[in-house]
Amino acid sequence: MDHLSRSLRNLFVWSEFDRAADLRKHNKHEQGDPITLDHPEARLIPVWNDQCLVSMKSEYQLVKLQAPAISRAISSEHIDFESVTMLGMQDGRPYFAADVLNDEAANLHLHYAFQDVRKISTHVSPSDAALIAYAKVMIYWHKRHRFCGSCGSPTQITQSGHLRLCTNEACGQSHFPRTDAAIIVRVIRDNKILLARQANWPPNQCSVIAGFVEPGESVEHAVKREVWEETNLQVHDVHYESSQPWPFPGSLMLGYSARTDDEKIILRDGELEQAAWYSRQDICDGICDGSLRVPTRISIAYRLVEDWYDMDDETGLEALLATH
Repeated sequence: MDHLSRSLRNLFVWSEFDRAADLRKHNKHEQGDPITLDHPEARLIPVWNDQCLVSMKSEYQLVKLQAPAISRAISSEHIDFESVTMLGMQDGRPYFAADVLNDEAANLHLHYAFQDVRKISTHVSPSDAALIAYAKVMIYWHKRHRFCGSCGSPTQITQSGHLRLCTNEACGQSHFPRTDAAIIVRVIRDNKILLARQANWPPNQCSVIAGFVEPGESVEHAVKREVWEETNLQVHDVHYESSQPWPFPGSLMLGYSARTDDEKIILRDGELEQAAWYSRQDICDGICDGSLRVPTRISIAYRLVEDWYDMDDETGLEALLATH
């Protein structure tokens, strides 16, 4: 399996969605403009308090407001127009995200409610999970860049929500959405995988090593540095596996695998409460008796563990979890 195929298996990834970057130059909300919020085929994903609107009638379903619901939200001044962002096009329909000023939009239907993205992302379709993540990240960015970081003047939205410009003519700074690069790495020694936990995680929850890429640093060096700082292990054979956009609040997780010849683990920087080597049997036993919780399925961390576990296990990690 190639790197692209691996990445497409990760949650929050939807390669078939057309982000329509060439259409972002249309900025005005004028009647008849094919990419405005008042387009008859427009779909709007409302975001409130970093949560997305879902229908909970029988099962979770992402709510994509359509006309006339969009018109009602606009006329009642629920929508913050300084956050309206065109996400892209799908099947000839423009998709937008916008911050709503209160949660009254949920009153559009008895069974609508704003829910945490972590909670609902595995209960909606993979394509909707990707839209949720995309919308959340863009709204988060708009809310935190209302003022210019260079001169402090207000910024204004342009390029269909993908650029904010400083209104101070003497400054005129352009502010683009940012993504923070982070590495996450599966470390292997012989036939065992390194799993660790932080003190503030739920009981028995473990994961692989992760950390942010620092300024002036290559991704490969960040892998080696993070593992060394947290566990005192020297790694080699660093290989890229896959990537995942991570909307908490706005990172790009770059997944790697690496090997080490070192066995002794020393928790050097205090970030970890515990770290240990686990064989496949150790993981199986821990899941069965409740003493180990592997990473949540929404994360690339789970994929890194699962891919390794399934290399030499006929049952597979997913099947094991389904029975426990």
